[in-house]
Amino acid sequence: MQHTAENRQNWALLVIYSGYRSLLALILTIMFLLTADDPVVGKHEPLVFITTAGAFSCFAVVLLFYQLISARVGNSAQVFSALLLDILALVLIHHSSADDANGMALLVMPTVAAGNMLLSARLGTLLAAMASITVIADSFYRVFYEQQSSAEFAGAGLLGMAFFTTSLAVQYLSRRIVSAQALAEAHEADVQQLLKISERIVQNMRTGIMVLSRDGIIRLINDAAAEMVGMSYRNNQMPQLAPLPLREALKQEQREHTQEETDGEMAHNGAIRQRSMEALEAALHGDRRQQTQFRMQESGRTLQVHRANLSEDDQDTVLLFIEDVSQLAQQAQQMKLASLGQFTASIAHEIRNPLGAISHAAQLLAESESLDATDQRLIDIVQQQSGRMNNIIENILQLSRRKNPQPMAFDLHNWLHEYCRDYEASTPDACTLAVAAEGQRFTVNVDQDQLHQLLTVLVDNGLRYSHKATGERRVGLFLRDAQSHPAPTLEVIDDGPGVSEEYVERLFEPFFTTEPQGTGLGLYICKELCEANQMNITWLRNNDGKSCFRLSFSHPMRRHSID
Repeated sequence: MQHTAENRQNWALLVIYSGYRSLLALILTIMFLLTADDPVVGKHEPLVFITTAGAFSCFAVVLLFYQLISARVGNSAQVFSALLLDILALVLIHHSSADDANGMALLVMPTVAAGNMLLSARLGTLLAAMASITVIADSFYRVFYEQQSSAEFAGAGLLGMAFFTTSLAVQYLSRRIVSAQALAEAHEADVQQLLKISERIVQNMRTGIMVLSRDGIIRLINDAAAEMVGMSYRNNQMPQLAPLPLREALKQEQREHTQEETDGEMAHNGAIRQRSMEALEAALHGDRRQQTQFRMQESGRTLQVHRANLSEDDQDTVLLFIEDVSQLAQQAQQMKLASLGQFTASIAHEIRNPLGAISHAAQLLAESESLDATDQRLIDIVQQQSGRMNNIIENILQLSRRKNPQPMAFDLHNWLHEYCRDYEASTPDACTLAVAAEGQRFTVNVDQDQLHQLLTVLVDNGLRYSHKATGERRVGLFLRDAQSHPAPTLEVIDDGPGVSEEYVERLFEPFFTTEPQGTGLGLYICKELCEANQMNITWLRNNDGKSCFRLSFSHPMRRHSID
């Protein structure tokens, strides 16, 4: 690649010199023709001048077109021969114009300089020597055959020294330029490698990174940020507009920041109120690292954005660091529940034995024939509450014994049809599970057993609430291939009343329930299973206003991190 770049540069330099050669030859020829009665140049030997200038012009123009068409430099011998012909032609032009244009020999200087840039140092020095020899030979001819003054030798000697000085200077500068270019290319390769490493690091960071213009156009985004804001991007589709919630949150934060600056200036002048030193300093100096939160309605995620300007001069581009606050909160909650889980598991084992004894005693007591209706009702309450406590203990033990997922890639559409057939065949009460799909991309990478477990909890809830609201046990499973998501989404839709707005935030908390007989662990277990399989579960109302649990799967090629 370096050799190719050098050839390209030499070709460009050769084309520039060829253009200079052609322009010089044509100018000399035209000057002679326009002043034919009293020539400005070539007056000493007009025939020699016009013959040499004409041939030199044709040679220069033909060589220029050939170099432009062929786009090649040629070997060193060809370049040296062409430059040597230039020197001979220019010396002849100088000889035929010597009486009127004594400085004509200086036109050889650019040829010597070009030769030392295009050729090796040895050939460049040889070209300077040939130029000096031709000039000295012309001086010998003029002194001995034309009886000119011997002062011609002094001028020829000075020209020869100038040619060699030019050759050495150009060689030195060429070496410096080549070494500087090689160093620049080495640094460029290092920079490109660092850029690739930085890009790889940014793309694999768990923190979302986004570079956003003032008008909301995305200039750069990594995979984590794209997944958090629910975007599907390709390099050839950049740039594109940021999601509306993010743009609205940044605009609101900018308005608040502007108001803070105004209030800070007024407070500084002692007009309105006193602030704390930290708030006043942030307002007066313009805090460059600000943060705000917003909620993605589709995914239900609460995202926190830290904003930082790239530089003091560039106020139109902003760097965003995006974090999933809901995920951080869940991680903190998991850390608290991890230690609590071990403690409750040990307690659950201790409770099961006396609970079993209580339940068994109640069953035996219920068989007594001397019980009246009131006592029988009390025994039923004991058995029901014993069963409820046993369910709570089973759920707690299940959480403490939760196994790591074993993900595998499969077609979710076909799997759903098999799941519905098995569920309808195994449930004691008649029900209807309707499967609908939109799109073609249905491959997921999760643990099938855990997906079966969490889907069963959602379907059981949906059938129960649908039966209460409509008298029919019916649930819809809608599978969608959304272009805005990296993988398909599955919606479990029922005809129940749904969840009140005040309870949406607490829906997946452990032990939270609105049912008198509920344990509050079913949806929490679903949330845990989704996180273990890199899925996201949210509750919302669909376009028809029905209650809907949405499962958002991660990209099937994404690597699972198994703790």
